Amino acid sequence: MQTLNQRYAQEVFKLIEKVAENDKLKKDFLPLVRKLPSRITHNGLLTTLAFLYSKATFNKETQKPTDAPAVVLSALVSFLKDGEVKTETTKDKVQSFIKSLTETNFLKLMLYSQKALTFSQWLKRLAEGTFKEGDDAE
Repeated sequence: MQTLNQRYAQEVFKLIEKVAENDKLKKDFLPLVRKLPSRITHNGLLTTLAFLYSKATFNKETQKPTDAPAVVLSALVSFLKDGEVKTETTKDKVQSFIKSLTETNFLKLMLYSQKALTFSQWLKRLAEGTFKEGDDAE
């Protein structure tokens, strides 16, 4: 049996390990996730997802994420939807989930918002610890 915090940390570590394998993602990842909790708090979950979606780039053929905003969006959507991080969530699945949030009731949206906020706080802290400023400065 695990606590919710253990589950969040476990899933965030999976994401950070995947990002660490790609130098281009590492460079853009930290500045993006540092602002994620405040974006969710100040703008709301739907607006934050829309922002990430507007910045995200997906492969035209496979529809898989190719940049940091797309990877963060993909991971966040898969975590909210399935309870686990999948960085390969396709553009269609992301669109479908965002659309479903626009049609859900207020209480469910609040629950998703709280989960997203907790996930993003874990993501910010663990990313800051893993990808310190200047680690990749050469």
